Amino acid sequence: MFVQGEINRQLVQRLAPDIIRLQGESRDPITVYIDSEGGKVFYAEALVRLLEASDQESARSCRIITVVTGFAASAAADLLCSGGYAMANAGCTIFFHGVRRSGDEITVAVASSMADSLRRTNERYAIALADKSIRRLGFRYAWMHSDLDAYRTRVGKHDLTDVESFIGLLSERLSRCGLAIVKRAKERNERYEALVAHVARTARRSRTFQNPKRTADSEAVVIKSIIDFEKSKNKKDDWTYANGGLRQTTNDFLLVREYLNIYDGDHLKRLCDNWGVYFLSNADREELDGIEDEGLWTERLHEKVKPLLRPLWLFFVALCYALQEEENELTATDAFWLGLIDEVIGGPSDLFPFRLLIENVPDPVAPEGT
Repeated sequence: MFVQGEINRQLVQRLAPDIIRLQGESRDPITVYIDSEGGKVFYAEALVRLLEASDQESARSCRIITVVTGFAASAAADLLCSGGYAMANAGCTIFFHGVRRSGDEITVAVASSMADSLRRTNERYAIALADKSIRRLGFRYAWMHSDLDAYRTRVGKHDLTDVESFIGLLSERLSRCGLAIVKRAKERNERYEALVAHVARTARRSRTFQNPKRTADSEAVVIKSIIDFEKSKNKKDDWTYANGGLRQTTNDFLLVREYLNIYDGDHLKRLCDNWGVYFLSNADREELDGIEDEGLWTERLHEKVKPLLRPLWLFFVALCYALQEEENELTATDAFWLGLIDEVIGGPSDLFPFRLLIENVPDPVAPEGT
């Protein structure tokens, strides 16, 4: 099926009969070709729900393959990333930006409400995009893991973490726009770490935080800690809370809340399930091979690989937030290396897609959702 032009109610109504017909003929994969400037995310999500629908007999959903043929912007870019296997023709453009809304009359109250709504919506879309695509970046990470030591040696920075080395390798392969997104993601991630470390130290010393009578009590401890953090980071005489500092404190509070929600959630567990076995040492593999209980095996796997994969997950969430900021025009190659698509059709030979692993390696571990 073909998604062309604006993604709106009329497009969904036009494509719905074709989707239902294809699903009724068989449960074979459905390929969605995309050339669209975008439209309403609501209708893109409606298309995805239609494509992933089961039937009255609860048959498995059809596997969805998405292919951008020329241009995929905004909601069309989200649709592309929603595919179980996402591809782009070499030379395509993939365009991301944050949620936009328009209004004829904007009052102070409306502007405040709209800003809060846009922030929450961008947060939801960033997490959703990260969850859709982290298995792709996980594959890049697993595939390039053996190159990390060589990278550290080449750049003369042996104290780099694995994720920092991985980001360095990716950065060598990105366009200027791709590099700008990674830079913003790294800055957000570094702020995550510094801010959360400061709040955690305060929380450990606070009896109120440890034994709150209500949620607001623990939140108050966090907010006070953030206020101190902002004051310590801004030493200029003209800096004030009234002139931007209070707004930054609010943003930091939301950042801490967001971090705590994603730190150890189901998204990270899925990343461990998909790619964790590739990061086990020989000793860890031997230990897990001796565990027959499937639930215990999974629990021990998570214990061993969460500390290794959590930094990748947190960076990728930060990257997906960066995609919701400003105007981000990516090449197909950028989208591949950043884990947003699986394959570039007609791209350079070093863009090794997961498909080739499946086709050429006996019994590979396939991640959930592919």
